[in-house]
Amino acid sequence: MTSQTERTRIQRLRRMAKRQRLEISKSRRRDPRAYDYDTWSVLDHHGYPIEGQAELDLDGVERYLTR
Repeated sequence: MTSQTERTRIQRLRRMAKRQRLEISKSRRRDPRAYDYDTWSVLDHHGYPIEGQAELDLDGVERYLTR
């Protein structure tokens, strides 16, 4: 379960991405042992992952969006 501050951060990052015509998407993996469990991707406005911006944590997503 995510805390309220983490939900707020995710919403803020989604708004930042939208202003840049991007999206962020969370991995749907449910197995904690999977390599991409609990990771995020930055997608272009067509829904395709941006080169090198897959399998990030929230800090990585924020770094990319504020570059």
